[in-house]
Amino acid sequence: MTIFDSFRKAFGWNQRNLQEMATFEGQGVTWDPAPAKAGEIVSIHYRGFLTDAGSQEIYLHYAFDNWNTPVQTGKMERQANGDYGIKIQTAGTALNFCFKDSENHWDNNRGENWNLHLQS
Repeated sequence: MTIFDSFRKAFGWNQRNLQEMATFEGQGVTWDPAPAKAGEIVSIHYRGFLTDAGSQEIYLHYAFDNWNTPVQTGKMERQANGDYGIKIQTAGTALNFCFKDSENHWDNNRGENWNLHLQS
């Protein structure tokens, strides 16, 4: 049992509580600041199966409010710790995103994408 499992059990935490801690547990995705707010610049960090597979270029593919805004793709920069990172301006009530590499391999969270609630 992970520490997050212990918190969930002890305090009845759910996914939104974990979003306030700036992590999608065990999925290699973090962000700051946390909690994320609409209208802010947010840094998204990724170290998932694309990096594990040796991808050298990673892109954030994203939109807002359940993919109801124009979809954008931005190249992420490799960080000193091996993660990839990008800063984006947020809008709306939710940031929806996934990742791809230069070979068009995708990490879309097993078809669920990542959906980050944005506080107003």
